Amino acid sequence: MLKIEYELSLIWSIMTTLNRVTEYDFEELVLHSKLPVLVDFGAEWCSPCKRQEPLLEKLAVLWSQQLKIVQVDMDQSAGLGTQLQIMGLPTLILFVDGSECIRLTGLQTENQIIKKMSPYLSQN
Repeated sequence: MLKIEYELSLIWSIMTTLNRVTEYDFEELVLHSKLPVLVDFGAEWCSPCKRQEPLLEKLAVLWSQQLKIVQVDMDQSAGLGTQLQIMGLPTLILFVDGSECIRLTGLQTENQIIKKMSPYLSQN
C-alpha cells in the first residue's frame, strides 16, 4: 500500500506545473518570500484538489510577476498541516510578508479566488 501511495505522489508531482513546497522549505519559500504566496494544501487522492489544480496553474501564469502559487502535499507534510490547523482539503492560504492573510477551504471558483486575491497582488 505504501508503495502505491508513494508512486501516486510521484505522479502527482510530475503532472503539475506548480512548485511543490514541503515542511522543510516552507519557511524559506513562503514565509520569507518578497511576493505574496498562495499555498494550495491538498493531496493526490483529493478529487476537489485535482479539480481546482488547473485553475491554480492558470492563475500562476497570469499572476507570475505579482504572486506565487505553490502546493503542499498534506500526505508528505502532515506536520505543517497540524501546525497551520488545516482541517479540510483543498485549503488555500495567502501569506503576505510571512503572515496568513486569507484562508479558503473547499473547492473555489475562479471568480472567488480572483476576488479574494486581487487586493494583495503585488504591483511589480
